[in-house]
Amino acid sequence: MQRKRGIRRPRRQHKSNLPSTYIHDIETIQPGTKVVIWCRVSKCQQKSRGNNADQETDLHTAVEARGGTVVDVVLWVGRASNGNADAGLYDAANRAARAGAVLLAESTSRYARHPRYHSQHRPHLVAGMIALRDLRWVCGDVMLVTLLDPDATWKEERAHQSKRGQRRKGNTGGRPNKPCYKKRRRERLLPQVRQLYDEGMSYRAIARTVGTHERNVRRWVRRFLCDGGTDKCE
Repeated sequence: MQRKRGIRRPRRQHKSNLPSTYIHDIETIQPGTKVVIWCRVSKCQQKSRGNNADQETDLHTAVEARGGTVVDVVLWVGRASNGNADAGLYDAANRAARAGAVLLAESTSRYARHPRYHSQHRPHLVAGMIALRDLRWVCGDVMLVTLLDPDATWKEERAHQSKRGQRRKGNTGGRPNKPCYKKRRRERLLPQVRQLYDEGMSYRAIARTVGTHERNVRRWVRRFLCDGGTDKCE
């Protein structure tokens, strides 16, 4: 059959490039299965927001629902695309091997990333054959399991992460449809910001502590704290 000029067939991905070749689905966990949980975030800011803790809670719930037993938990901060997570992953795999357990993560990207992955410019790049083989080399014979489908797309993974964060933090998504929401939030956080600012903390550290953006802290200090006669603003 002759193809139309200028139209390319989609390239088929070889089976060895699929994460499901190396990583198993959550249904692998049966009653009595020992599990070591692996949670990873890329930045300390994500950890301070509770993303690692949210992952751990979700995975604990999934294991208990299937009758498994969590024997250990490893929380790690570091990017997987440049190998910064290999040390923590190696430690988690050793713990699983000693306990005769499987290693469970939220998704394939918690284990491995494409070397050229970027959350904004190249979010579609997923771990390929080389990254997956390196993962198997680091983890050895330990069985790797994910809560999501190992072959889930990056959009499906981000949708799960958003829903997980909303569920754990009690949010419904989007901007709250309440009058004077920003003003009430500022009035609630301003006393804590004032106290931390008087203690000499930086804008960035204050923002991480109270759970808002650094721009908000700078604006609040200049508009509401400097007018109160604070010498630091001079």
